[in-house]
Parts: sequence; structure tokens; C-alpha cells
Amino acid sequence: MASADPKPLKIGEVKTEASRRANRKYKRTPKGKASALRYFYSDKGQTTYERARMRLLEKHPIFILFIKRKYRARCDGVLFTITLDDITPAPQYCPILGIKLVYGNHRQVQDNSATIDRTDCMKGYIPGNVAIISARANRLKSNGTSEEHRKISEWMSQQLRKESVALA
Repeated sequence: MASADPKPLKIGEVKTEASRRANRKYKRTPKGKASALRYFYSDKGQTTYERARMRLLEKHPIFILFIKRKYRARCDGVLFTITLDDITPAPQYCPILGIKLVYGNHRQVQDNSATIDRTDCMKGYIPGNVAIISARANRLKSNGTSEEHRKISEWMSQQLRKESVALA
């Protein structure tokens, strides 16, 4: 006994289990696979999401970095009260290691990728406690050479001096 095709959903309707099964069955057919490929891969092999993401990164390179850090802080239960204004303008070079920072390569993190770091890990992401540094400098906190740790130590002591002067 053949099952009837599910009716198309109207806006606001919830999919039923039967329509979900029919959709999965359709995606396994050659026509369904081609339809899925046409949907996901439009011009230049980029998805609609990727094209929108690239346009956003061109206008605001630090925005994606900010949103991802905010999401991670919420997942980890860390205080996050900074705004985009607290971390802009975005530096071109890492303040610790002096290497040129690259914004927008969030799928493949490299040593020169920009990251948002907390100066004091106990305080959370609050104004005055965050800085944009390279991914390499961020990782060096756990596994770096003595020269690299010295550079980090110098930078952190400068940050703490700035903070104590601001509080006084």
C-alpha cells in the first residue's frame, strides 16, 4: 500500500514525523540529491551562508570573532559584558609577539589568527580585561619557550600597570 505524498507545509506549521520520513526518503533519490546540491552549492561553490558570511567579514572582520567568543563564554558560563566598541579598532599586529594578525580565517586557526583573550582569566570578558592577540600568543600560555613567556610577561605587566593607573 503506497503512502500519500505529504502536503507542503505552510508558514508556521510544524513538520510531522511522516513528512520528515518522506523528506529523508526524497533526499536519497537522484532527483533529491541533485536538488540538495543545487540548494547548497550555488555560484562559485559557496553556500548562501558562506557568501553572506564573507560579505559580513569584509565589512566587519572582528564581528564574527566577537560572536563566536560570546557563544563560547555563554556555553562555559563565563561573564561576558563587552561590546564591539570595547575591542575596536582591531589591531593589525599582535601586541605580544608583533606578528601581523589575520581576521576571518575562523575555520582553520593559524598562529597569526586574531583571538579575543582575557588578561585576567578569573574576571571574565569585561571591559578593560580583554585584548585581541594572536592565536599563537594565546596558546603560549600553556606551552611556550622561555623567550616567548618573557614577552608575554612583559606585555601582561604593562597591561596591569595601565589598569592600576586607571583605577587610581
